[in-house]
Order: sequence, then structure tokens, then C-alpha cells
Amino acid sequence: MPESIQGSDPHTHADAIVEPVGDPITERRIAEDLLAVSEVRYRRLFEAARDGILILSKNTLRITDVNPFMLELLGYPRAYFIGKELWEIGIFRDKAASQSAMDKLLENGFIRFEDLPLKDHNGKLHPVEIVANVYQENDTPVIQCNIRDIGERVGFERERAALQVVEHSSRMEAQRASAAKDRFLATLSHELRTPLTPVLATLSTWEVSADLPEAMRRDAQMLRRNIELEARLIDDLLDVTRIMKGKLSLNLELTDLNDILTSVAGIVRSDIQAKHIHFTLQLNAQSHFVNGDPARLHQVVWNLLKNAAKFTPEKGSITLVTANEADGSVTLTITDSGTGIPPDLIERIFEPFEQGDGPFIQHFGGLGLGLAIAKALVNAHGGSIDASSEGTNKGATFVVQLPTVEAPEKTQIPAPFPPPQVAGRSLSILLVEDHVDSATVMGRLLTKIGHQVQIAHTVTKALSLAQQHSFDLLLSDIGLPDGNGIDLLGKLRALGPIPAIALTGYGMDEDIAQCRAAGFRAHLTKPVNFRKLQEVLVEFAESLPEVNLA
Repeated sequence: MPESIQGSDPHTHADAIVEPVGDPITERRIAEDLLAVSEVRYRRLFEAARDGILILSKNTLRITDVNPFMLELLGYPRAYFIGKELWEIGIFRDKAASQSAMDKLLENGFIRFEDLPLKDHNGKLHPVEIVANVYQENDTPVIQCNIRDIGERVGFERERAALQVVEHSSRMEAQRASAAKDRFLATLSHELRTPLTPVLATLSTWEVSADLPEAMRRDAQMLRRNIELEARLIDDLLDVTRIMKGKLSLNLELTDLNDILTSVAGIVRSDIQAKHIHFTLQLNAQSHFVNGDPARLHQVVWNLLKNAAKFTPEKGSITLVTANEADGSVTLTITDSGTGIPPDLIERIFEPFEQGDGPFIQHFGGLGLGLAIAKALVNAHGGSIDASSEGTNKGATFVVQLPTVEAPEKTQIPAPFPPPQVAGRSLSILLVEDHVDSATVMGRLLTKIGHQVQIAHTVTKALSLAQQHSFDLLLSDIGLPDGNGIDLLGKLRALGPIPAIALTGYGMDEDIAQCRAAGFRAHLTKPVNFRKLQEVLVEFAESLPEVNLA
């Protein structure tokens, strides 16, 4: 091997052999060919682009070239554009605005404007988007402006904005309509409840009167039950509103389901006996305690048993059976031999206001709310309710399933409600009620159990009495002829501290919350249960210090 090769770097030597010797003429020719190809490709894109393209001299800021789409967009010949600045073809409002945009372009190398109006030769405005940048063309700096017609997009966005305005307006109108409906229901509730209060209070006193003949006492009990049913129908209307708004609330506590079932069975027994219906109650479930709201569970069972009694004919049968399932839950099965459920109704039976059709409604009536409320209440307790029937005149079965909890170690039997008497002390009460009959009867009942009562039918009269006498307690309606009970409480407390209890026909959740927020200790909804009122008065009287006893 030659010495010159042995002492050299093999890679360097190999490169020297392989690498071709450059020819300046050839390289220039190749570069020119590539540039020509590039220019042809660019020209094709320039000509075929579906965006407008303007080429401007960086030095003069005047248009030097324009593509066909731009001519098509505005309807002008090519000569119209050449030699003009952007403001002269309407892209900017005047020379100053155009110059400001160009200054920003030269400073940053890029600008973008959205939704600029560009007028064509017919005077029609085209909303366009403009993007401009600076680049080198054959060592010459030029400005390229890409102009995109965004009329379709802008039209869509404006249509969407208009739809949003309409949707917002519709939503606000729906909210106003919903609020109006809620206030209507609240007012209807108030107007329907108020006349029931003196009737229910009077009947309650008759029932415990030793001087009342037994036959009249039974009549009084019958009248009271029907008035309480009327009040329950009013409550159903408000419950449906709560359910539809998702505002149904529960007061959960450890509850013995057997107590609920026994209590409801006792209440509806008279209806069952009146039709000579054979009623069977079998409390077979060994695990029968639930984490529930006693009043709401009472409402569920009451609705189901009342329905069974309503749809079962004379001398029919109703059974209520409890059992425990394998998972430990408890089931309540209510079966009747009544009219049954038509096949077309079974799928809709739990929908609000659903009553069936034609003669079915005319014969049985009702609002169609009880089962819808029962389902919502059972679901709120984590349970389920199902209905089944073999068809018309073949009876119906309702099954309620609820999760159970462990029974307490020892249950205490609640003490019976005390007879009508004052516990703790006699109270000086300011009773404010604009319904004269209600005020008269309640005043008489409160006086009978030992309280001193002053009656006012207006806010003005109540304030006058408060300036003349000292009261332990305010019992006030909320809706009054010359104001409301909330304002009255505020004015009375300006004279001195006074506890208050609201007595009102307004039973919406918002009404109760408003009364609580205003400082009322309790909210009793009309028709006022006089025994419940006694409980509240007893608790209040016992909380007072043993001084200045009357």
C-alpha cells in the first residue's frame, strides 16, 4: 500500500474522492429552475385561492397585485385596485386608520382584523377578516393581505346571538310565569285555608266537650275528618310544586313503620267501615324501623289506603301486609278488590294530575296528585313504589319498599297529648287575624284554656294595642288588610322585645323561610290544628322564667 494512503485519514481521503466539484453556472441554473417552479406554484395558489389576496409595496403601501377572488368579491376590474392604498378601496375608514394599521404591521410583522365591513361595487357590505404580513420577494420586501369573506360566519353568529336573546327572553318569561303560578297557588292556599280554621277549631272543642251528645260528637268527628281532607288536598297542590322544583325536604329520624301503619289504619277505618269493607292488617316484618320522615311516610300510607278505600266497592276487601326481603328491606303491600287500573293507565299512574279518562274521572273525581306525591316521597326515602293490576274490576296492588335500619335498644311510648289546659303559666297574647270568624273562635278557645287575649284585625289596631298593653306573645296572620305580619313584628320590636308565632294560610317553603328569617319562632299553617297550637304555647310558656305570673 502506498505510503501516502497509509498515513492519511481514510474518511477524509474517501470524501475527497466522492465529492463532486461544484459548477457555479450549473448551481445558478438549478436555483433559477427551482425559483421558476416555486413562482408557478405560488401563482397557481394565488389565482385559485378562495380568499382575496392583495400584494402591496412595503415602501409605498400601494397595491401592486390582486387575485381573481378579490375581483369577484367586490365586482371591480383589476385596474381599480392597482396603485391604491387600502383605505382607498374601503378596507379602512380613512388614511389615518390605514397608516396606523400599516405602522403596527411594520413594527410587528403581522396584523389581523376581524369583521371589517367592505363595500362592493353595488354598495353591498361584506364582513371580512384581514390578515397581513411582511415577507421578501426577490430581495424586495412586500406586504401580503389575505381577505376572507366571513359573511356566512357573521350571519350565523348574529343569528345565534338573536336566538340567545329570544331564549333568554323566553326563559325569563317562563320564570315570571312560574313565579306567578307559585304566588297564585300560595294565594289560593291562603284563601282556601283561612275559612277552615274557625270550623276546625270549633269542631275540635266539641269533640272533647262532655256536654255534647254522642251522636253529635260523631258528627263533629266526621266533619273534622272531611275538613282535614280538604286541607290535605291544598297541601297536595303545594307538594307538587315543591316536587317539580326539586325542593321537597325531609326531616329524617328513627321511625317505627308499624306505628305509622297502625295510626293511618285507625284514621281511615271509618271510611272503610262505612262501606262495610273487610280490612286486614298483617304486620309480619320483623325489621320495621326506617330512617324516615314520620309525617311524610304517614302521608304516603294515608294516600294509598284512602285510594284503596275510594276504589273498593261495598263489602269488598283491603289488605295491608308487611314483610322483609332478603336484602333486609321492608315491603308494604296494599291489595284491594276494587275497580282495578285500566291497562292504558298503569304506565301513567304515578304522573301528576293523571286520573284516567272519561267515566273513570266522573265517577271517582280527585286531583290526581296523591300517587305522584307518594312516589316522590318514597323515592326521597331511598325506596321504590310499584303498582299492578290484572285489569278493570280486578283490583289493584301497590308495593312500597324501603331500606331498614337497626331498631333502638328500647322504645319509649310517647305520652298522650295533654287535655286542653295551660302548662307553665298563663300568657298575655296579642292575636292579629283579619278573618273575623277565625279571630273570634281562636280568641274564645285561647281564653278558655286560661290565656288573656286581645284581638286586632289590622296592623294599625295591633300597634295601638301594643302601646296600651304589655304582651308575652304575638300570634299573627301574615296577610293583613293594611300590611303584613312580618312588617308588624318589626314595628312591635321597635317598641320592645316580643316573641311571635305566625298563623297563616301561606304554606309555600319560601313563606315559611321568610317568616323564620323575620324572627317568628314557629309557622303554623291554616287551618290551624288547635292541639298543635297548644303544644307550641305549652313549650313557650314553660320556657319563660317563673316571674310576674298572672
